[in-house]
Amino acid sequence: MDDYSAIPVQVHGSGDVGYLTDIVAIAGGGYHSITLRVDGIVWTFGANWAGQLGDGTTTDKLTPVQVHGPDNEEYITDIIAIAGGGHHSAAMRADETVWTWGYNLFGQLGDGTINDTPWPVKALLSW
Repeated sequence: MDDYSAIPVQVHGSGDVGYLTDIVAIAGGGYHSITLRVDGIVWTFGANWAGQLGDGTTTDKLTPVQVHGPDNEEYITDIIAIAGGGHHSAAMRADETVWTWGYNLFGQLGDGTINDTPWPVKALLSW
């Protein structure tokens, strides 16, 4: 079995059931992908050694998982924009708050720490 595809393939759904649908935005990070569904929910898949998938684990996922909420409770919602970094991810909510998760050795999560986190933390922004 090849580790890649030379032609586009449709992304399977969570738990390998059906397909991921109603996607309005996509972003790529370091060996992981981030998708935003029309309902404001974020789904991720791929490498996860630093928690960049945001599902509360550091286990790689071959099919999409929904990004958990702050403190690993519920799920993050009302997202309007997404971005991927080297081994971290970011999302902006409709209320203009920015949420980040994953690798943080250089403070790239913007939460005032250098701690990796496998679920979203609120970035400390000042204008």
